[in-house]
Amino acid sequence: MNKFYKVYDRILNIFVIIAGIILVYMMLSVCWDVVMRYAFNRPSLWVVDVAAFGQLFLCFLVAAWVLKLNGHVKIDLILNALSPRAQLWLNASMYIIALIVFLVITIFSAQTEWVLYKTQFHVNAVTRPLKYIIYFIIPLGSLLVCIQLFRLSIDCFKKLKEPHR
Repeated sequence: MNKFYKVYDRILNIFVIIAGIILVYMMLSVCWDVVMRYAFNRPSLWVVDVAAFGQLFLCFLVAAWVLKLNGHVKIDLILNALSPRAQLWLNASMYIIALIVFLVITIFSAQTEWVLYKTQFHVNAVTRPLKYIIYFIIPLGSLLVCIQLFRLSIDCFKKLKEPHR
């Protein structure tokens, strides 16, 4: 499993770098569009599409990485009031529930992706890309989140087996 997690962590790091490049590209293209729109009265129609698709990619490229770093927002008022062992049980339970939710998202988005690939529908936007090219990131990102949630729940159960807990 360690070899799998090393490859998985490397994939997460590559996705974060790709997300950073997308973010910089989005920022530069929006700034360029603002200058072109207000200085030269020549707006670019494709910039809105790039920004919208970029936001979708940003969310799903970094979600598992942020989860790995425990960086998602959470309300821990009740969690902090519990004993360490109860915290582990609650965290494990929440990870399993989230894992089930993300498995459902992964399965249904993969099925939808397959239909989009077979039908070759286009996104109703100025650039008109094929939908499956844009939306493939949803099942991929969701699968990565599933793997991370599984990993976190296993870690909680390992800590629960330790005698000093």
